[in-house]
Amino acid sequence: MAVSAALGHYQAVLQAGDTFFRERARELATACWGMARRFHRGGRLVIYAQPGAAFSDAQHNAVEFIHPVLVGKRALPAVSVREPRLLDLLAGPDDIRMGLTSGDLGELPSGLQVAFGDGGSCDAEHAFAVGCGDPLVAQEIQETAYHELWELVHVFFEHEGLLQEGCTDEVCITCGDVAVPAAVVRAEGEGLVRTAQGEERCDLSLVQPVQPGDLVMVHAGVALERVKPIESFSQEFYPFLSNQTVDVPAVLADVARSVQIKWEEVAQLRRAVDQAALATALATLAERVRAGGTVLTFGNGGSATDAADLTSDLQAVGVPALDLSGEPAVLTAVGNDIGFEEVFARQVIALGQPGDVAVGISTSGRSQNVTRAFEQAKRQGLITIALVGYGGGAWRDAPFIDHLLVTDSTYIPRIQEAQATMYHALVRGLEETA
Repeated sequence: MAVSAALGHYQAVLQAGDTFFRERARELATACWGMARRFHRGGRLVIYAQPGAAFSDAQHNAVEFIHPVLVGKRALPAVSVREPRLLDLLAGPDDIRMGLTSGDLGELPSGLQVAFGDGGSCDAEHAFAVGCGDPLVAQEIQETAYHELWELVHVFFEHEGLLQEGCTDEVCITCGDVAVPAAVVRAEGEGLVRTAQGEERCDLSLVQPVQPGDLVMVHAGVALERVKPIESFSQEFYPFLSNQTVDVPAVLADVARSVQIKWEEVAQLRRAVDQAALATALATLAERVRAGGTVLTFGNGGSATDAADLTSDLQAVGVPALDLSGEPAVLTAVGNDIGFEEVFARQVIALGQPGDVAVGISTSGRSQNVTRAFEQAKRQGLITIALVGYGGGAWRDAPFIDHLLVTDSTYIPRIQEAQATMYHALVRGLEETA
């Protein structure tokens, strides 16, 4: 029964995600655009969730924006808060408000909400509710959704024209104080360029020679300089980017397609999971829990928030669990006095007992502090379960790993999303055997 419960969780996630991302891709793309414009004018992202599993997602979201895993992408200001009143205290008119809820809170709708302050014609509210009754399934859909908001907001930074506020009666985008990018449409005779607001005549004499498709900076109807081509990394990561257009509907349509493609990528990773390895790990975990063992979880960054999520979910179904990543005083004391590599191993020494289970989460398998914790756990008689990407990384044949649950990908957001399904399946299996 436990195995069937774990497999049923996978099926439920795939079904809910297919529906959600098919129906909400366009609105997610629009939300990305609105977030990019707020970030562009100095806004911050303030993320609210209740304490517990939901707050681990708020922290996960914040760390993605502040510490981007994509090489060359900018760090964006984000902070997580546990009280709804702090949204009003910390979020100004140019900031972005986000709420992550489990459906039992009146202040925000169920699901993922992005609210863009008040005032201005571009302000809007996007509420993304996942249509299912299982909070673990909903959490995974939300995780992919906020990952995609973070990933795809960077698309709009490649299209500077899309970040402007548009024309008003007082100021026009090409006759104000700011030069904006434009794509050359016609280079001969009276020049013609295309900005985010459409096509317009433009004096190209200062930037000749140019040809259709080149990007130029335009101010007051005059092209002042040429813009370098989009770097190859951006073209590889966002293949729909080009130097030829900053057309709003086209970019939004491409971002919406990317939203669905990214979901399909993680759905495929879920379908490819080694169910036999998962079932074996579940059987061992259930045996240890029935015998009175405690589960110790740990990880770094986004994986730390996943460890916190797993701990909260285990506690919710009556399994004793401790989040070693959630002790800031211990982490900073050990990190400062001994070294960051020992922050989890030191806690295993103090807290781990024979018969307990150590669950470490890493996307790469190269986290030295997680490796050290596994080594220490094994010496003390704990069972070790590792969730890892990169095909297993350095842990594939490690003697200190009893159960290796692998996601065969090298892209961190998709690895983390697939790992969430793994540990939620373990939770559902334990719940079934309780």
